[in-house]
Amino acid sequence: MRNFLLILIIIMTTQVGFGQKSGNQYYRLLAQAQSLYQDKDYLKSARKYTEIYNNCKSKMRASDYYDASCSYALSNLPDSAMHYLSFAVNDKKYNNFTHIQSDSDLTRLHTESAWKAIIDKVKYNQQRAEKNYNRPVVSLLDSIFKLDQGGRKTADDIEKKNGYQSVEMKKYLRDLSLCDSLNVVLVTSIIDKYGWLGSDKAGEQGNTTLFLVIQHADKKVHEKYLPIMRQAVMNGNAKGAHLALLEDRNALEEGRKQIYGSQVIRDSKTGKPTFAPIEDEKNVDTRRENIGLEPLEEYAKLFHINYHNFDGKGSAN
Repeated sequence: MRNFLLILIIIMTTQVGFGQKSGNQYYRLLAQAQSLYQDKDYLKSARKYTEIYNNCKSKMRASDYYDASCSYALSNLPDSAMHYLSFAVNDKKYNNFTHIQSDSDLTRLHTESAWKAIIDKVKYNQQRAEKNYNRPVVSLLDSIFKLDQGGRKTADDIEKKNGYQSVEMKKYLRDLSLCDSLNVVLVTSIIDKYGWLGSDKAGEQGNTTLFLVIQHADKKVHEKYLPIMRQAVMNGNAKGAHLALLEDRNALEEGRKQIYGSQVIRDSKTGKPTFAPIEDEKNVDTRRENIGLEPLEEYAKLFHINYHNFDGKGSAN
């Protein structure tokens, strides 16, 4: 499965550009499929991907077909898994050779007769995709990505074991802040020199890394690079869904309500996750759809928030 990034980072790494509209049904079904996968209900997740295929095939990306394959493989249905993996690799040119080799979700497929051909095609796709890469920058961004995400993978475990206000959690957050500060220096130097590099130059993961590190920076960095990212989205070099998160974080930092509902905070009374205040909440799903995000009610499920939007009177429990 492709990596799900952590809370307040990004949930859907869509390839929809700023201002483009896509069917709400696609985003709703995709969020449901991803949520079922996270809950380890792999067969229902797999069937949800098939529902996406039957109703929204034109909107499906390589990552959707790949994730469908993972869910089917984990359901011990190798024929269906290979069917969707073939779409990802042959039709959508999936090209993450390193990931597919090490992805334990697909271990069940390694004995299938078509597996070698699939692997060879992914390697070929990757070689073609990398022809125009800025290789030194891609290598550096790969290292930064590992630092950024590696430092966040233990967050839930530490909190569950020791509590959010524990000494251990506070030390973890201090270490994470130091790591983020160092990453910001590296990423801003890349953007200042080359501009906001698109996936064609930095790779999919590298392009995402630019966003992640800026997102994890402070208000001053957000204010400087938000206009640059807006232009990058207009030029097709950054994702609208990524921009939505940065716009929302910046809005909260400036004391405004968020626009897209991407930012989750802790309720001061219950300590449970809830949405930070949303501007014109009645129309939030329209804005989310326009920029390439699933309905807020589906997004809420990823954080175990029971959310309903009743004519703009949103409720989150």
